[in-house]
Amino acid sequence: MFLGVAGEWAVDHPVVSFSWPVDDATGKFLSHDRLPFIVSCSLPAFLYREAYSKLRVRNLAYHYSLRENVAPGAERTESAAAERGRRFVAVMENLGLRPLPFLDPNVLIYDRADVAVSMFVSVIAEDALHVDASDAREASLVTEILCDNLGARRFG
Repeated sequence: MFLGVAGEWAVDHPVVSFSWPVDDATGKFLSHDRLPFIVSCSLPAFLYREAYSKLRVRNLAYHYSLRENVAPGAERTESAAAERGRRFVAVMENLGLRPLPFLDPNVLIYDRADVAVSMFVSVIAEDALHVDASDAREASLVTEILCDNLGARRFG
């Protein structure tokens, strides 16, 4: 991974990963035209997200995944995604959770001593929500509140 600081990458200093294209005929990596992929909007955002997923969440005993209920053929728009994000933030604040700093607008992570909740907002796919808690009852309660307020369902 690299921190982009030159040219077009200098605007927001994102963390960038580079991959190599693959020859369709042979399946071998080509040594030219490396393809950049933005991993995170900034180094602090990348570090906070890594610490959250690799350290914080793993120390909590109960984990639930949720997905947004999407009607078949429903159009996904930026404004609808923004509204879902606003509703999520309102629910988290009502539950007394605080946002993690430095994250990009499509990654919403809220935390409290006993529970951590994340939402990955998507315009092209169902939003992914994760509830992680130290107590089974609290994990279930937060999950039900999210299902009721965001039109989500438990997944997996």
